[in-house]
Amino acid sequence: MENGRIKDDIIEINEVEVKRFYDRRCKDISSKDNKYARYSITMLHNTTVSKDRDDYEKKRITPLLKIDNESKILDLGCGTGRWADAFKNIDIKSYVGIDFSQESIDLCKHEYANSQKYHFYCGRLQTMDDILSNEKIVLFNRALINGVFLYINDKDLYTILKKQIIN
Repeated sequence: MENGRIKDDIIEINEVEVKRFYDRRCKDISSKDNKYARYSITMLHNTTVSKDRDDYEKKRITPLLKIDNESKILDLGCGTGRWADAFKNIDIKSYVGIDFSQESIDLCKHEYANSQKYHFYCGRLQTMDDILSNEKIVLFNRALINGVFLYINDKDLYTILKKQIIN
């Protein structure tokens, strides 16, 4: 390893440990009143830096998504709902967030408890088609997959892509 990074090695990602990490971080901040504390779960512990990064990212990416009142958004790896927050003041058709951390999903459901357009489900990217078919959700015209692939093993990612895209 060089500078604490993995180079030229394929390592097996321990999904249980990654999930435990995010669940633990959600529990740590769930009592905080700061809106950006939710973002520090997936970004950085420093909420000021997290807010600045979040603002910058949304400023750059949101216009590219061309969100409008016909947008049906699928957010895979929605975390604590920071992208849902980006669309909160836009009249969208629907938003579905899926994340493997139940703690993250609970924070989202609490934040959007009064919304009919925002729906959150706990599940793995590898089983998203089961979640969507069980909930009878079939069509999206926008999709976000932000910061997810680095937590998925190569063989699982290949299986997902083959199942969802190649076939």
